[in-house]
Amino acid sequence: MRILMEKLFPERKNSVVVRRGIKNVQAQFTDISRLSLGYDVIHVYASRCSVRLPHLKHAHETEKPGKWDTFWRGTDRPSMRYDLFVQLPEKGQWRWEEKRAKKAAQNYKYYLKHESHRKSLDEWYIENIQAGINLDFVRINEDGIVQYYVPPQGCRLISDNWLDIPAAGSFTEFSTEKHTELLKRVIAWNTGSGDLVLDYYAGSGTTGHAIVNLNREDGGRRKFILVEIAQYFDTVLLPRIKKVTFTPEWKDGKPKRVATSEEAERSPRIIKVIRLESYEDALNNLTFDEESGQQALDLFRDDYPLSYMLKWETRHSETLLNVEQLQAPFSYKLHIHSDGETRERSVDLLETFTYLLGMDVQTRRVYDDVGQRYLVYRGALRNSRTVVILWRDITGWGVEDYEREAAFVAEQKLTAGVDEIYVNGDSPIPGARSLDPIFKKRMFAAVEV
Repeated sequence: MRILMEKLFPERKNSVVVRRGIKNVQAQFTDISRLSLGYDVIHVYASRCSVRLPHLKHAHETEKPGKWDTFWRGTDRPSMRYDLFVQLPEKGQWRWEEKRAKKAAQNYKYYLKHESHRKSLDEWYIENIQAGINLDFVRINEDGIVQYYVPPQGCRLISDNWLDIPAAGSFTEFSTEKHTELLKRVIAWNTGSGDLVLDYYAGSGTTGHAIVNLNREDGGRRKFILVEIAQYFDTVLLPRIKKVTFTPEWKDGKPKRVATSEEAERSPRIIKVIRLESYEDALNNLTFDEESGQQALDLFRDDYPLSYMLKWETRHSETLLNVEQLQAPFSYKLHIHSDGETRERSVDLLETFTYLLGMDVQTRRVYDDVGQRYLVYRGALRNSRTVVILWRDITGWGVEDYEREAAFVAEQKLTAGVDEIYVNGDSPIPGARSLDPIFKKRMFAAVEV
């Protein structure tokens, strides 16, 4: 894996050691071939060599108060030896350069004269930090030792040694489940509160679980995309995400408590599940127009290309997007083979079309016109042009139905203020384009990189 990653990315930033936390079974043997592996490794790569990483910090259970420490150091730099409190070291050095040290001494004198009678040094330091002022302090104590002030510490910096947390989790019975604390540390270290995290080997769903927990703790609005192809998506991953969305604490498959109002407010509102059509599903949904195909074979014989035959004879197949069925977009179905049997399942053409357009959906609303349902998407494309998409069932519509639609859309201002208007099927709405040919064209267009 490391060899592959170093071919793909220009720089490896770290290789982090994490405690494996698995029971050592070697005790049952009199001798062993090698020591049991007690750690896992996380490799951290960057897409650019110039990328800088933020500090990784671990909060203390209780904040450590400020303290004084010796200002003299044993390292020997003559340029860092200068007169301070009538002391000039003959060897070693002072911790800071002269200008900074003497300013720090003045800061402490000011504190003693103007602030010490009403607040501690820790309180005054924190007060200044909150105002955006970072002060240093230097003093000479009663024993004549020059000291510098070490501020209160609510956390410590973490190295690439993460043996304080385990790699393996136990929320599910999944064999390679990672611990939520491990994923929380990785995600909190390198993401902002509104970032999107992708895990394309999602496994048991620990990445999503960790993001839900992290958002509850710090009020972030991180989102996640989890990708998985195995059957445990339905048996392990999805049930887990549903559980932790409901409440944060579970034991033996049951909630230990109800989420607090703050936790509920910071929990996900929508978990969207997208199932991509598999190669086998595509084959299962190919249908052939045998009558027209046989006529063509009789007419052209060996000159009738197989590729054209497949394209023409399967033109009404749902898997190739049967445009004629877009008149009723809410009931489009595919035959899906699962668990040894084939079932009809509804397909969300509406959502699929927004992806094909590259549309950032801002609103999705339902309108009703005397029993006629409209589902209206509004959003923007990558080129910043605004878009509205109107979906409705137009099966059996006549002229009066289209005229009524035009009046309803104008009255509700459904298309007001946008650059592009798309509708399924035909429509007299001013400026509207049929999405049917665009949908099919983009379904089979080359992937844009």
